[in-house]
Amino acid sequence: MKEINKIIKKELTNDFDYFKIVYKSLVKKYKETAKQISEILKKDFKCLHIIGGGAKSTFLCKMIADNLGIDVIAGPFEATAYENLLVQKISLNEIKTLNEGFDLITKTTEITEFKVKK
Repeated sequence: MKEINKIIKKELTNDFDYFKIVYKSLVKKYKETAKQISEILKKDFKCLHIIGGGAKSTFLCKMIADNLGIDVIAGPFEATAYENLLVQKISLNEIKTLNEGFDLITKTTEITEFKVKK
């Protein structure tokens, strides 16, 4: 905590301020990366899909949506487990395509949408 205070040249007084700095840093990196991908692909995105543990943070997802100016879809949270299950189901011919697997996952897991604040 003392090191963060030295870097930002300000003394933070509560834990929420530290989380806010970390989240702002993550949002900045998301924005930089999204811009780079858009430039490489020559495509503008209207939505960002976040999976895994970070998708559980409503505060982070709202910050990303508002700062990037695009909607955010959050979930599934246990992305690695679903990926492993999906690969096994495909290898056993229980699911024929990735899209079929994605449809199954989105119907059986919690998915939350965060709209850009206007």
